[in-house]
Amino acid sequence: MNTLKRIDPRRPFMITAEGLKRITLGVAGAADLSGFSAPGPAHREQSKPRRTTATPQRVMLVAAHTDRGALDDHARQALAAAALLADAQTEVVLLVFGEFTGDAAASGADKLIELSMFDRRRFAPLDELNALAACVAAYAPVHVFMPDNATGDGDLGRRYAAAVNASVATHVVEIDAAHVATYVQAHRAFAVCGLPEVVLLAPNAVDPKLPFVGAGERVVWRFDGFDGEPVSSAGGAVRDLGIEETDAAGLALEEA
Repeated sequence: MNTLKRIDPRRPFMITAEGLKRITLGVAGAADLSGFSAPGPAHREQSKPRRTTATPQRVMLVAAHTDRGALDDHARQALAAAALLADAQTEVVLLVFGEFTGDAAASGADKLIELSMFDRRRFAPLDELNALAACVAAYAPVHVFMPDNATGDGDLGRRYAAAVNASVATHVVEIDAAHVATYVQAHRAFAVCGLPEVVLLAPNAVDPKLPFVGAGERVVWRFDGFDGEPVSSAGGAVRDLGIEETDAAGLALEEA
């Protein structure tokens, strides 16, 4: 027979000044957890400072598509790269294609331009190129950052650089204020050049966690070349046949 005395997991305790839970011996009764709050600094939400409050003299532009109203990790890494390279007189402008419901300031953006008429479900490459070119003409950024992915951003960045004859670096895995680098020779060497006008960032090249926040100002900006339907579809150069939606309840389990 086991004669070991069972220890009551709800035995009384007290909270010390350091936030530690100390068992109170010799006191009967259950502990009251309603008033438990750890006062230690590790349990407090630390507010981050603003990256800059100076009047901006230059602009860095970040362009990316949203996915269901948010930026994916790759897009947030491109935004973090621009925020880390920007100095106190440089403003970071985020241009999103599609609806955006996230926190642009927490990701490092000072201004947010949302083009909700564009998203990954609408194929309008010429309209997106014209919108990006119009935004660049309006803000005259010194650099344009985009995630180098296969879901529209990488293709858009390459077509924009070719259209305006801008210097561009793709699959960038290393970046600072003076240079960018990408893998060559089957990842056995680096190709290095100065910071170009268009930077297409490879995944996981930058940590998206920032020690500061941006201003997060939402700018109302309308692209005049868009009136509800893709301009390129009317011209006949590109036709968007759309996406055929099917009710999942009407599909077999292996097809749903």
